[in-house]
Amino acid sequence: MSDDYQRIEIITCTERWRRWTTAEKLRIVELALAHPAYGCSRYEALLALEGRRVSAITIQKILGGKELGTRWQRWLALEKELAEQRIELTAEQTRFLEKLNPCHKERQIESGRPGASCSPQTPSWSAP
Repeated sequence: MSDDYQRIEIITCTERWRRWTTAEKLRIVELALAHPAYGCSRYEALLALEGRRVSAITIQKILGGKELGTRWQRWLALEKELAEQRIELTAEQTRFLEKLNPCHKERQIESGRPGASCSPQTPSWSAP
């Protein structure tokens, strides 16, 4: 009976102090940028669906180390990636950016000529 208890204790301790590989950390960062509005518990659930067991606390530590621990930091990282033209936004990421930055929607409007989006299409005044 005591041998089983010691074996369980050893397994628990080794799992607790497990070091995460670079690929696992990269997957957590990818999830954070793909779903920036989610929290660590939701990332934990998404990883569980993939068959990976990572606690929300561990996810928070990994994201905190990469400066992606808060929604605000993930928003800034997403804006930076977008400014450098390294990514194409999904619908979820676009909604997230528009919610935090209403000017984002206006930046995406393209016009046929310079100043076309600033000038009214029809004059509001009438000639005498």
